[in-house]
Amino acid sequence: MPISGPTYDFNWSSVNNAPDKHGVYILYQAGKVIYIGRATDPGVTLRSRLQAHKRGDLGKSTKEAAAFQSEATDNPDTAAARERQLLWDYQYLNGRPAWDYDPFLKFR
Repeated sequence: MPISGPTYDFNWSSVNNAPDKHGVYILYQAGKVIYIGRATDPGVTLRSRLQAHKRGDLGKSTKEAAAFQSEATDNPDTAAARERQLLWDYQYLNGRPAWDYDPFLKFR
């Protein structure tokens, strides 16, 4: 099941207004998924994670994303499980893993 809800431009205004909660997010470029990620560590929120991408702290390719979607939760375990589901769904629908694919994910 994909993330429901709006897609936002990946600009500082939208990123700075992202939820200050744990959750999952998808980054897009030219309408295509370029990254599926999660914000689950202590003190890490969707806002802080998206800000890190926007600054380029997590790589040039995600810094140049055009849009994003996010899904907030209060529970980091829920976010981790949701990320695994999004990654699996992406691979199933596209026949290839998302950029964020971790071959050891199934062993976590």
